[in-house]
Amino acid sequence: MAANAGSMFQYWKRFDLQQLQKELDTTATQLASRQDESEQSRKKLIDLSREFKKNTPEVRKSDITDMHCHITAHTPHNSFDKHGFLASVFLS
Repeated sequence: MAANAGSMFQYWKRFDLQQLQKELDTTATQLASRQDESEQSRKKLIDLSREFKKNTPEVRKSDITDMHCHITAHTPHNSFDKHGFLASVFLS
C-alpha cells in the first residue's frame, strides 16, 4: 500500500497542473473564437441569402431555400468542437 501511495505522490509531483490549465485556457479561447466567427459567418450568409431572395425570380427561390437548409444542416461543427475539446480534456 505504501508503494502505491509513493507512486501516486510521484505522479502528482511530476504532474504540471499550471501548464495543463494554460493549455486548456488556450484551447477554450480558440474554440470560443471559432464559435463566434462561425456564428458571424452564418448570420452574414443568412442576410446575403435574404437579400438574394429579394432580387431573384420566384423560380430560383426554391433553390435558395434548399441551399439554406443544406447549410444549416451542415453547421453542427460547433458541437463537434465542444465535444472534441471535452474529449481531449477527459481522455488525456
